Formats: sequence, structure tokens, C-alpha cells
Amino acid sequence: MAEAGVVIRAAIYCRISRALETMKGVERQLKDALAIARAKGWSVTDESICIDNNIGASEFSNKARTEYLRMLRDIEAGKYDAVILWLEDRGHRRVIDAWEFVQLCKTHGVTVYITSQDRNYDFTDPLDEAEFYGNVAKAQRETALVSRRLRRQRQQVAEAGEPHPGGMRHFGLQGYGTRTVPDDQLKHERECIQEGVARIIAGDSVRSIVRDWNKRGIPTATRGQWTRASLRRVLTSPALVGLRDHHGTLHPATWEPVVAREQWDEVRTILLDPTRTITRGRGPAYLLTGLVYCGVCGDRMRVKLDSRGTKYYRCDNYRPDAKLPRLARLVTFVDREVTARVLYRLTSPTVEDAAKAMHGEGGNVGEQISDILAELARLQAQSDRVGDDAIDELAEDLDERTRKQVLKAAQRKRERLDREMDRLREKYAQLTGNRVLTRLPPNIAEVWPDLSLDRQRAILAAVIERVVINFLRGALCGAFAPDSCGDAILLRRRPGYEVRGHRLANPSGAHPSARLRHRRLRQPCSAPRGRSCRPGLEQPRLLRDE
Repeated sequence: MAEAGVVIRAAIYCRISRALETMKGVERQLKDALAIARAKGWSVTDESICIDNNIGASEFSNKARTEYLRMLRDIEAGKYDAVILWLEDRGHRRVIDAWEFVQLCKTHGVTVYITSQDRNYDFTDPLDEAEFYGNVAKAQRETALVSRRLRRQRQQVAEAGEPHPGGMRHFGLQGYGTRTVPDDQLKHERECIQEGVARIIAGDSVRSIVRDWNKRGIPTATRGQWTRASLRRVLTSPALVGLRDHHGTLHPATWEPVVAREQWDEVRTILLDPTRTITRGRGPAYLLTGLVYCGVCGDRMRVKLDSRGTKYYRCDNYRPDAKLPRLARLVTFVDREVTARVLYRLTSPTVEDAAKAMHGEGGNVGEQISDILAELARLQAQSDRVGDDAIDELAEDLDERTRKQVLKAAQRKRERLDREMDRLREKYAQLTGNRVLTRLPPNIAEVWPDLSLDRQRAILAAVIERVVINFLRGALCGAFAPDSCGDAILLRRRPGYEVRGHRLANPSGAHPSARLRHRRLRQPCSAPRGRSCRPGLEQPRLLRDE
């Protein structure tokens, strides 16, 4: 009991897990607590009132109780003599949390008053402490029983294939209860999903689809804007093929599939591929970014701007041992030449047959890619087991002769595994490239300007490994001799594109842009030092495949 004339400083803590109306639940607790404080003459300020609304106190709650933690800090700082709770479980639903609270109150001489039971706890009394723990343990047991009933109920709903009764509506599904959408909106969303699946399989990127959908004003299920993570989550969801996911177990759902299972499997293989590179930021800004290489030094060429804002693919090798000259070519010139050659090849009627032939007889491409990735993981695990560190540890206690034999055997096995993994990686590259080629529109040359930059880059990457910019001796300096100038741009095809009876390249080699034609292009002079340069001399328009 407090001495006469001593003012008791009291803290009030109110909490409710789920309030149907904002603040209504905690207002009742606060009203009772203030009435007790006035009746006892305790001092309560606005700062000493701590309210956590719509926050649970059980182990299943993921939200932090910020006001409860502030109250604990104030108790530790010696600001309060008493804490007013409406019930024990308003403060704690776990005995371990209650123990921490009780020890803190015992250390600083704080009592606890329960308004709903008109009960005062003095934790210096072992009986009061034990009773407080017992009431919290009852609340913890009640929480566990409710959780068990809810889990079983949700499992039953999932096994019946019904949608989850709570949470957000899935994009492309009708929804549940008050979250249902009109049929016209549902139809539009399903068409968008089918479009997104087709674009991913055809080689488009998640980034370009997100940018396109946001530009077209297509909202998410929560009426927000798309992100790469949200689109990837929707396109890989089992709900698209009429499956209900419940903690990793799939059950047949009550709604109609949005896409075919084969397409969904292929999209999941693409987007969940562990070797898939996810580019942060805005991504490549030019058609041939990462594909253009210098024919003099072999380094990658990057886009640079001159003082007038003209864009060039320029060799960026400034190392002391770099070979000269450093080449540069207009971005528009190189892009136009490479695009013309690739489109000429892709419009051949044998392209689709050749790409399909490399898929093998029948079989799902997504399944083949999944098998390759699984085999690569298995071989990599074997390679790790025969790595240098593992073998050194194994051969540590062996004599020198046996140790050398073990090391040689391990080296041979590593080399065999590396060859097998290289073969699988090459097959993987062929499958992913041919997947893009088999889904080319028949009028690819006409729709090419309308394709996204990522789709265009995927098509180019499926056909060519790199674009090599070669040095043209005499092309821009002195008298120009077409027969001795060499190749301006060289396209290096990906291996494996010659299929029996089908050659993707032009058999005759005749291509309009492969002829020697002269155009007035303002290309930078790449002649060695000491040779004259006549600006404005016409540049040959040359292209060759390797």
C-alpha cells in the first residue's frame, strides 16, 4: 500500500487483436481503466496511456507491439508505480512474455491492477505471481485451441478446392464474399494473364511486361501498380491452372483454369530458373547492349555519346596494353544492319521447323529444361565432393604415392563432370533459344518495331552469340578499295543451328545488305596514326556471318 499523500503514477495498457470498428474495442478498456484511476486517486497522463489496436499478443502475431515495448522502457526508467490492465491476456498471451513483465515489475516495485476482476497483483507475493502466470497460461492454451480449429477448418476448405476465405483476391479469379469482381473485369484480367504467359514464353521479360501494363493502366487485384515481384508471383501461381495451394500441397480447385498446364509449367521453369539473371534497375537501354565486341582487342563495346549527343558503340579498353585503334560505330548503323540480317534469316520458312527439330521428338520444353537443371545440380554436387578442399581432407593421412593417385583420379573425375555439365549447358541454351524462335509471329518483319526491347533482344540472343565490329583498313582513309577492306560487322551464330535439311542462314549467301554499297555515313575515323583521313568518304555497308 502506498503511504498517505504519495501520488501513485499509473500506466494504462489497452490492446485488442481485431477491432471491427477502429478504436471501439480499446475505448471500452480505456474507459474502465480511467474510472479505476480516478476512484483510487492515481495520476494518469496522456503519455502514460499505451494502446496497441488490431495487434495480437500470441506467438502467431507478426506485428510488433510498439506501445507495449514503450511501456516496458518507461517501467525500467522508473516512471510508474502501477499498471492498469483490463484482463491478464490483454497484456500477455505467452507465459514467457509474462515472466519478463513480472520480473521487471518486481525489480521496480510496480503493481498490476485488473479492472474486469477488481484484482490487484503484488508480485512480491509468490501466490500473486503464480496466479498471474496461471491466468496467462490459460490464455495461451485458449489461443492454441483456436489456432488448431482454424488450421483444420482451412485445411478442409483447401481440400474442397475452395478459395481462401480471407486475404487478398487473386488476380484473374472471381474472388470470395465481398471481394468478388464483375464478369467483364474477370474476363479482362484472365486475358491479361494469358497475354503475360505467352509473352514470357516468347522471350519477353518481366520488366517490359510490368512497364507495359502500368502504361496501359492495368491495375493489380488491389488496384495498385504492378511490380516485377507481384507479376512473377501471379504468373507462377498454381491458381492459374485450377489448383489450390495449401502449405505446399496442391488440391484441384473449383474454378476454371486460366492457362494450360503445359504453358504454366514452362513459365515456372523460365521464371524460377536458378540460373536466371535478374537485372536491377531499368535494364538494357539499347538493342545490342552486351552483344557488341571490338574486333581489335576483343573487349565489349559500350554506348557512348559525343559532344553533339550522337550515340556510338565504342571500345572502352583503355588498359596500357590495349591494342589500337579503338573502334567506334554509330548505334543506328549497327542496329539497322544486324536487325536486317537477323530478320532476313528469321523470315525463312525453314526457321520454325529447324527450331522445333532441335526440341526432340515430342516432349514438353519446360519438362526438358527442368530435367537439365536437376541434372546440372546433381553433377555440381558430385563436383563439389571431389573438389580440392574435400580431397585434401580425405587424403590428409595417406602416404605420398597414394595421395598422388587419389588427386589424379579426382582430377579426372572433375574434368569428366565439367565436360558433362558443359554439354548440358549448351543443350539448355539451345532449348531456351529455340523456345523463343518457335513462337515468332509469321509477320515478324512487320511487327518488329512494335515488339518490346526485351523481346527483340531475346530473339537476337537466340540466334547470335555476339556481334564483332572489325577494323576497316582504308575504308575511310585514302583511296577506298572494296575488295581489300574486309568485313565491317561479323555476326557469330549460336552453335547448333544447322539442322539436318534445314540451314537457318541464307543458303546462297545473297542478302541485300551484304552487297558492297556506298553510303555517306559520318563514321569516326579508325585509321592508324600517321595515315590521312578524308571525312565524309562513303562507308561500305558490309555484313558477314560466321
